[in-house]
Amino acid sequence: MANPQTSDVSKPQPIWAVNAKWVNGVAPGYWPTAGYPLLTLNLSPGASFANGARTNYVGGTVSLPDNSTSYVYLDPAASNAPTSNTTGYPASVIRICTVVTASGAITTITDDRTWFNAPAPGGVNAQTGASYSIAAADNGKLVTFANSGAVAVTLPTSLGARFVCAIENLGAGSPLSGTVTLTPSSGLINGAANLVLAQGQGGWLFFDGTNWEAVTGGGGGGGGTPGGTNHEVQINSSGAFAGLATGTAGQYLRSGGASADPAFASIAESEVANLVSDLALKAPLASPALTGTPTAPTPTTGDDSTKIATTAFVEDTIDNLVPGDIPNIAESQVTNLTTDLAAAATKVGVQDESYTYAADTGTANAYAVTLSPTPTLVAGSKVIFKAAHANTAASTIAVNGGSPINIYKKTNSALAAGDILLNQIIELTYDGTNFQLLGDGATGASPLVIGFVINNGAVGNNVGPMLQPSRAGSISKCAIVTKSSDGVTGLTFRIKQNGVDIFTSDPTVAAGTSAGTTSSSSSLTTNPLPVAVSDVFQIDITSGSPNWAFTAQLET
Repeated sequence: MANPQTSDVSKPQPIWAVNAKWVNGVAPGYWPTAGYPLLTLNLSPGASFANGARTNYVGGTVSLPDNSTSYVYLDPAASNAPTSNTTGYPASVIRICTVVTASGAITTITDDRTWFNAPAPGGVNAQTGASYSIAAADNGKLVTFANSGAVAVTLPTSLGARFVCAIENLGAGSPLSGTVTLTPSSGLINGAANLVLAQGQGGWLFFDGTNWEAVTGGGGGGGGTPGGTNHEVQINSSGAFAGLATGTAGQYLRSGGASADPAFASIAESEVANLVSDLALKAPLASPALTGTPTAPTPTTGDDSTKIATTAFVEDTIDNLVPGDIPNIAESQVTNLTTDLAAAATKVGVQDESYTYAADTGTANAYAVTLSPTPTLVAGSKVIFKAAHANTAASTIAVNGGSPINIYKKTNSALAAGDILLNQIIELTYDGTNFQLLGDGATGASPLVIGFVINNGAVGNNVGPMLQPSRAGSISKCAIVTKSSDGVTGLTFRIKQNGVDIFTSDPTVAAGTSAGTTSSSSSLTTNPLPVAVSDVFQIDITSGSPNWAFTAQLET
């Protein structure tokens, strides 16, 4: 449980009465505080009862005279508007506070809002009879009523203003039943002669000395006696509960507008939005013109009725045909059979690969072939040719006089010098945009590798042997294997091709790297990097020590 809010009051007093000063009490509010200008009293928002009616106050100020004692109160004769005088509290007013001013400022504020103090807890007064008169001893108590029949409760005028108590109709019996009727001996309750609580309803009663006010809830009765019979919907009929005739099963509740009660009714087609137009879009039962992909039950094979013959039924029927069921049909009776067969592939054409193979008639790096018949290139089309030239750089191929199309390897890498050799049989596959070279170029050749073995990693230029490639090709990375390292100094090296560094960022290995650790660098100035058989490679160490030993291998 949270600690209650405390104030700066030093002497012991009831917690509720003390905290009412700071949190506006149990209900209405009107907390008084010094304002500005200095002779202004601020009042917080609040609520109160005057002449049987609730008054809501949004907050405001009261101006006070200087060097005097003012009495601030709510005036019932003016709908509980805050006001003040310097002579004392009049009779029958609701006191707020006493304020002392001096030398142009408020010096003290004495909170007089005693009507906020909660009644001393009084427990529960349980009533089971058919009648009861609320007594002064019920102030602050919960009065309960438990009777299966009607209970008549009198609200006496003699209880005096500011009487408050809680009430609840518990009902009795099985199922629970019984109503409680609250009737003032004089005056009104909630503006009426009486108030009926259904079983399960309860709330608070307030008396201002003339009339009663009740705040109720629960029970589902909405503060009155349900009308009608079982299963009927409750409606407000001229200010009283009434049952709405249930109608027949399947009907819906239809508004009667501002001047008539709602009623249950059936739905006409014309009242359903777009129903008529939507039904018009549906196929009729007689001779429907179906669209889309309609389906139907598949009859059993051999069915000779008027059922719909689905494609599955037709397929099954054909599969079960036996010789003699279908008469012989002459070739001339089949439309376009002869011409279509003439345009089809022949056994010879397939065997000699004339549909996909031709000799190269182009030049180095710009190959050309002519296939018969002229193909329409689509993704997956194959072209096989015998190269009349070795390539020296990126290459293209033109098929049957068409525009040159790039030849790539490894999905999107341009060919490097030596990837196509003289008289080599080259197989290409069209991917919809470019031709892909099957294999890694120079079919049958081993992967291109250029490797340095360094056993002393001291700083220096051309520390290893100068190397030449075994063949033309390309490289895409440098693989590094640490054999031993220096625990303090890291390793950095560069590899030159014909005297030019091939890296955009030279490879490095951190100090203390464990023996056997592998790493790689692909930060080449061109990737893949073309390599010719005449190229010369050397390695320089720009950072290191004799403790370093490693291998650096350029790979495809």
